[in-house]
Amino acid sequence: MNISLLWDHSFRVSNIARLIAECEGMDRTAVAECRMTGLLHDVGKLVLISSFPEKYNAMLEGVAESDLLVWEAEKEEFGTTHAEVGAYLMGLWGLAGNLVYGIGHHHCRVSSENDMALIVHVANVIDHNFFIIHEDYTRGHLHQELSYLVDDESRLQKWISYIRDKWDYWETSATDVEQGMSGMKDGGK
Repeated sequence: MNISLLWDHSFRVSNIARLIAECEGMDRTAVAECRMTGLLHDVGKLVLISSFPEKYNAMLEGVAESDLLVWEAEKEEFGTTHAEVGAYLMGLWGLAGNLVYGIGHHHCRVSSENDMALIVHVANVIDHNFFIIHEDYTRGHLHQELSYLVDDESRLQKWISYIRDKWDYWETSATDVEQGMSGMKDGGK
């Protein structure tokens, strides 16, 4: 695994999460917490990679052959996921409970009752649909990963537009996301 690519992914998720939180009108503290959670959401990968380098890289090689997502393969191989490991570590370090929850649940289809976990989940899904940080990663499908938001697609479209307007980096990618979102209306066909 390329640590620089993991950092780039974490930085993008951090910025996407910040922009979504701003778009939702959250206060400055909540926006900062969403950004921090986005930045730290994959810290558990660093723990697993540094603790089990050969085993983790072998697992990554098997991901493409199995069509599992990385966190699913981690659960099979290690009995836990990088999200759970990261949340545990951040809890030990004394991070606030809502940040720990967001880190631990960034692959879960969380309810909108926990805005931070939802925002980081959405930011992670958006980023994973347009950037691959390891060639063996199985790419999720935007319309499947975010199908629980279909009832409120206008909210997601609002976020995408806000990201496009506020972050030049996403100028072309946000258009791709919007085109991918149109697949949600027709079941992804």
